[in-house]
Amino acid sequence: MVADPPVVLLFAPSLRTGADYESALRARGHEVLRAASTRSLERWLRDAKVALVLLDCVTTDTERAIRVLNSAAGSVPRVWVSSAPDAPARSGHFGVTALLIDPDDVVAVIASVERFLAPRGRVEHPHPFLGDGTNPPGARPRPRGTGPVPESSARSERDPSASWDDPTSDWKLRARTGVDD
Repeated sequence: MVADPPVVLLFAPSLRTGADYESALRARGHEVLRAASTRSLERWLRDAKVALVLLDCVTTDTERAIRVLNSAAGSVPRVWVSSAPDAPARSGHFGVTALLIDPDDVVAVIASVERFLAPRGRVEHPHPFLGDGTNPPGARPRPRGTGPVPESSARSERDPSASWDDPTSDWKLRARTGVDD
């Protein structure tokens, strides 16, 4: 059984003179619906199973589209493509998932759409700064903050190293003996 392709709703009140996102998305196997007005946007959101909304419009049209999206029953990722000078400041106000400021970079737009449509929990290429695991082999995982409560603050006055004792950590400071351990 083959799964249906994800539906991308392209809100574009006017046709683009350069490269069009609709044909590029279809070439990548996505089903694309086009809405040219907020009325058609509202109808597609109600009648189709939309996985993502791609907003290719000026700020005033985006503002109207966001109102429609906010009133819709479900929440879907919203990618706004705009080179308007106020777009970065307005994107946070609008609550868009992503803002792309180069409308002519079709490759970046398609990559962004596909990133949001990728199944959750699947990582094909982990980020180079993220570890592939959380504990070394054989380590005992221990939740932080669940260890025993220290006896009293008087203990830390007698033993200066007691302040370094963390009941949830296996690592402890040891006094130097002068002999290699």
